[in-house]
Amino acid sequence: MIPYVQPGSFIDKYMHWMGEHETPEMYDFMCAIWCLSVALGRDVIVDRPRAPVHLNTYMILVSESGIMRKSTSIRSALGIVREFLRTTNSPMLLVESKITMGAMLDDLSRSSQTTNTSQMVLVASELAAMLGRGSQIGGVPALLTDLYDCPDERIGGGSIHSGTLNLTNIYCAFLAGSTPSWLERAVRPEVVAGGFTSRCYFINGRNRKRLVAWPEGVEDVDAKQGLIHTLTELATESVAHPRIGIANHAKDTFTRWYGQRPLHKDVYRESFESREDSHVLRLAGIMAANERQWEIGDDHIRRAIGLVAEIKRCGTDLFTGAEIERYDVKLLRKMRSEILSAGSAGITRSILYRNLFISGRGRHEFSTLLTTMHELDLVKRVEVRGTGGRPKEVVVGTEYLRNELLLEEVVRKLGME
Repeated sequence: MIPYVQPGSFIDKYMHWMGEHETPEMYDFMCAIWCLSVALGRDVIVDRPRAPVHLNTYMILVSESGIMRKSTSIRSALGIVREFLRTTNSPMLLVESKITMGAMLDDLSRSSQTTNTSQMVLVASELAAMLGRGSQIGGVPALLTDLYDCPDERIGGGSIHSGTLNLTNIYCAFLAGSTPSWLERAVRPEVVAGGFTSRCYFINGRNRKRLVAWPEGVEDVDAKQGLIHTLTELATESVAHPRIGIANHAKDTFTRWYGQRPLHKDVYRESFESREDSHVLRLAGIMAANERQWEIGDDHIRRAIGLVAEIKRCGTDLFTGAEIERYDVKLLRKMRSEILSAGSAGITRSILYRNLFISGRGRHEFSTLLTTMHELDLVKRVEVRGTGGRPKEVVVGTEYLRNELLLEEVVRKLGME
């Protein structure tokens, strides 16, 4: 599901520019987010006290070879970023080929000595080609994991040949494509447990937005130049807005979500959820900057929460099978029966809870399963005004919840049986 995009914004223009391609809309949207993360750079942060959030993104487009045109998506985003870096004389290093951990460190160290920054943009149409085979696969992910939080300084990590390497003012962005089968083979459990996958956005292109047998005309060069110009304007404007704040309503929504979100125990989701709050703030900040507001509003937070839920779902499909305890299967069946019995009018969250549990028990299990069902589009959660004007949440079953065969397939895929 693509979040709302403000007309005339960079993301809107980017998606319109990609409109003649067969790429999935989600690829277009996330590549536009990635371009913005490169352009805004290290000096723009979401100003959370004691834990500021940088806007760099690690993004991997996932589909089988030749199916969803992920290489087209990556080349298009790379073309925009390459020209942006060239025209703005950015100190960021652009790497478009296979690289080892040692070569990355050497390049970043030289950049630190000459520009006092260690900033790099890595792009690979095929992740396998960049990382190579065998033991070296773990090297680059390990280094990217280390650099992700953009420390002011990193000392060490050299080799016998190069000795100690000092890196300063670090910023790293990453975009690649991969097939699900290669990820399943190459991304070993220690890579997941080490935190690399929790920092990545794995984007599954489910459907191409159109089929183009014979493209008409040539590439719109003016539109591309317009995108680069818009990106440059945003980068220039961001100098005056290096700290992206958050409105009170948005902070309340974020705090409420943070306290109610489901937490899981499988390795992938437990790792991802340790950074889930930062992912929400990062994407909300980028969407706010895209609209030139420079303050995160309530709508930005809500859109970012939905987007992060979709990203987590893609990663879960790849790495875990989303194992859920047998107890939750019984609870799912009972909850499904209650929601379907309520019909199209739905049932309030409070009544649904009372019908399933003895008062005061099972609140975490209830919240976890309801959120999971919502993420899987089994239910809709609608906020309505109750008596006295107080809002209440109504849960309504979707067509997927009514379909017994589809529910069984969801149960099977999630490993709940």
